[in-house]
Amino acid sequence: MEISFSYIATFISLIYGLALAHSLSCISEFIQHWKEIKHYWVWWFWAIFLLLLSVGFWVSIYAFYSTIEKWVISEFAFLTLQSCLFYLTFYIFFNHYNELENKDLELEYYKYKHIFFILLSLQFILMFFGHNILATDKSFTTILIQNSPIIIQTIFLIMLAFINNKTLHGFCAVSFLLIFLSAIVFG
Repeated sequence: MEISFSYIATFISLIYGLALAHSLSCISEFIQHWKEIKHYWVWWFWAIFLLLLSVGFWVSIYAFYSTIEKWVISEFAFLTLQSCLFYLTFYIFFNHYNELENKDLELEYYKYKHIFFILLSLQFILMFFGHNILATDKSFTTILIQNSPIIIQTIFLIMLAFINNKTLHGFCAVSFLLIFLSAIVFG
């Protein structure tokens, strides 16, 4: 398929932009109605993580795909699927103020945690393993070794989908945010 990367990047950026616009509009409503909402610090940590992750994923898409000169339909379909799942993950996590049940972020967090963490773990798998399997000559073993920390994180994300332990959810929210921030700071 003879499509330039700039065209594909624009298309994917629109999907990421919609996800960010949705999340930021929800957050701004929460700030406007701050005193009317029962806040939950774990929800806020995951929200910050997601906002940072969106930037990280968008930058990594450029890093992974900008060198491709001739696109095959499987690469374009894979990238589109990955971006659409990203949007769905954001849309499930962030609800507008008038959609909050009892105006309680803790209730919302645990209500949608199953699908949210499954989609987020699928995002990690697609971003770090799917691309390498699809578009590189690396062996499966090399891909696993290079991404071993991501495997551990993905396992935790899947566990969070099925565990209701609030201490574990809080620990993971803090840990994921700190790990991501340290990756940004220390490269």
